[in-house]
Amino acid sequence: MKVERWMLVLLLSAMAVQSIYYYPQLPPTLASQFDGRGQPNGWVSKDSFFSLHAGLLVLMTLVFFIAPPMLFRLRLPWINLPNKGYWMAVGRRAETIAFLEKQLCWFGCATLLFGFCIVQFVIHTNLAEGRAFSNNTFRFILGPYLAFTAVWTVRLVLRFFRTG
Repeated sequence: MKVERWMLVLLLSAMAVQSIYYYPQLPPTLASQFDGRGQPNGWVSKDSFFSLHAGLLVLMTLVFFIAPPMLFRLRLPWINLPNKGYWMAVGRRAETIAFLEKQLCWFGCATLLFGFCIVQFVIHTNLAEGRAFSNNTFRFILGPYLAFTAVWTVRLVLRFFRTG
């Protein structure tokens, strides 16, 4: 298995362990939504929070772990790329699909890491006495994810806009 796929497994496992570890420690009702000052303004039951978390883990597993290898099975009309005729030509199709699979796995890793950090932050906020959500900490988590997403997108676009 390739490094990026091992990272996906590691991150999915870490998120599962996170849920199992923190579930018994949290109160029955969790602050799940916060205003611009970091004050809670929306609550959800602990069971609902972790059910949504589990559902997102399943969805992310399907999207980032199972779907990328299925790119090889997609018919050409279902693939949307700049210069598709060039990149999906018989001699380049396998390399193109392998590149896309690897890039989707890395994007999945970044998304799972972002999700792990956000859930950890929400859990930590709910375990704290004052239940205040630090917007600076949120920006510290969101900023690198947005930067990664921007670089990842530009790299992908530049790769497929050129030919030869």
